[in-house]
Amino acid sequence: MTNKMNIISNKTNIAVIFLLFLSIITHWQWFDINTILTFADWHYWHDETAKQLWYGWGTWLHNRDMGSSNIQLYFYLFQSVWSLLANLGLSYEIATKITFFIPISVLGFLSPFVLFKRIIKDNFIALVIAIFYGTGTYFLIRQTSHLPIALIYALLPLLLYFFINLIEKNRKLDIFVFALVFSIGVGYELRIMLIVSSILLLYLVIICIYKRNIPMALLKKLFISAALITILNLYWVLPLFFGSVYETISAVANRGLFGNWLFNMLRAMFFFEQSWTGGDPNHDFIPQAIPYHLLYIPILSVISLLFITKNNHEAKIKIIFFAIILILGLFMSKQTAPPFGFFYKWSFENLPVFNLYREASKYHILLALGYSGLIAYSLLFF
Repeated sequence: MTNKMNIISNKTNIAVIFLLFLSIITHWQWFDINTILTFADWHYWHDETAKQLWYGWGTWLHNRDMGSSNIQLYFYLFQSVWSLLANLGLSYEIATKITFFIPISVLGFLSPFVLFKRIIKDNFIALVIAIFYGTGTYFLIRQTSHLPIALIYALLPLLLYFFINLIEKNRKLDIFVFALVFSIGVGYELRIMLIVSSILLLYLVIICIYKRNIPMALLKKLFISAALITILNLYWVLPLFFGSVYETISAVANRGLFGNWLFNMLRAMFFFEQSWTGGDPNHDFIPQAIPYHLLYIPILSVISLLFITKNNHEAKIKIIFFAIILILGLFMSKQTAPPFGFFYKWSFENLPVFNLYREASKYHILLALGYSGLIAYSLLFF
């Protein structure tokens, strides 16, 4: 038994080392402290500007034009780290590499590996899924300019892993770890974390339906974690509700839908980012041709449904969860395209906070997780 456990541990270590190596060789300029990284919406900041963030990032931004209300107060989490590092003598570029570039490159591969190693209990399958998850075209495009979104994409599997620990294990540490990691995610990208919250809530509902009850101990843990998350986010929640920034947020959020022609069901099914060219992303909002070899993705994911016929309750519940996530991702990622294209527009105009998603690319994170889970079980079936 001890030898078997050592072999499994060695295989896990080899897989982790390989993924770390992969993250470095595919992002080697991100690990070079001498490079200046800027592209599209990711702009270069001078060290002097970064130094001022410690006291200058508040409800009012004085360093933008003639000043403006700050609609992203939660960014203070990582921007305070930028300011601290800049005031300690490090450059803005090193600060951003520590808080964005390196975590994205590493977690993009390691985070799904950790999750699916736990769920599938197979190192090779977890390794394959980690590579699939970390090389999706949507994720790669987000890494060129929308780094907060890319970071939450990379963090999602790890958050689900901690949430499963919170539900299944009776350890106080899991409560604090989940609350802390979740709050860090909120500090990077609130909009995407709302989608992540929906994913976690769906998992909880499916688990409770399967078990046909909600244990009091679980309710207690969920209440404590929710309270901790609330406390950890008071630094931006209180100014939001008691300040005047809400009107500015509403004005930005109600700019109207954008890019209906960029999204359809076929692109969602093929898990394809419309601006992907294989080189520099297309910034002219011209949808690129879908590489049809990506057809393997929906085909391979369907095979996992064969697992539902087996008498494996744990596998069944996970497959149902990932299948629902995928269906939601397909439905939302097509935006106003058929079928039921009216739903996205109606939701944008009528449902609370839905107007934060004026284009559907944010929902690709559902496709990534859903496809990863189903393909993992398809590989396990083989």
